[in-house]
Amino acid sequence: MKQWYVLKSLFNQEKRAEAHLLNQGVECYLPLFTCQLVAGGSVKPVKPQPLFPGYLFARFDPEEIHTTTIKATRGVSTIVSFGNRIAIMGDAEMERMKQGAESAAQADMQAPEHGDTVLITNGTFENMQAIWHEPQGAKRAMLLLNLMGRLVELDLKKVRSQNIQFRRTSTLGPVAA
Repeated sequence: MKQWYVLKSLFNQEKRAEAHLLNQGVECYLPLFTCQLVAGGSVKPVKPQPLFPGYLFARFDPEEIHTTTIKATRGVSTIVSFGNRIAIMGDAEMERMKQGAESAAQADMQAPEHGDTVLITNGTFENMQAIWHEPQGAKRAMLLLNLMGRLVELDLKKVRSQNIQFRRTSTLGPVAA
């Protein structure tokens, strides 16, 4: 019976593992997202990256394609297990994950608008949430960070050398300036 399994890939080889598994007739799912980079006064998308770095999902029947064949596939490190039990995901769980990843990917494709919540994904402020504040267009983009209970403006033009990357997390509507 076909079921979804969680696979661990070799470092930065999720796409390679997916391609080789597809060549073997194994159904795969590698959720991707696109973050955005502020550079030169404009917002630019960065190439799609795995939502779960180092992991992908494969649907196969161990009676037809043995687990050792999957483990021996280029780009695959192992099948995730907890003790002696292999991690299996139900079809309903996978559908919910696919729908969630698809809606997140669509939201990330759009440049943020005034009042949107973004998550900074690199640099000094990594993993901090901020509000996109654009008083004078993309040429003077600002992020509002909550530091020690106080809203602080971060002028992205001044920290351009850090190439701050972020991804849009939600649309809240306009925020008072």
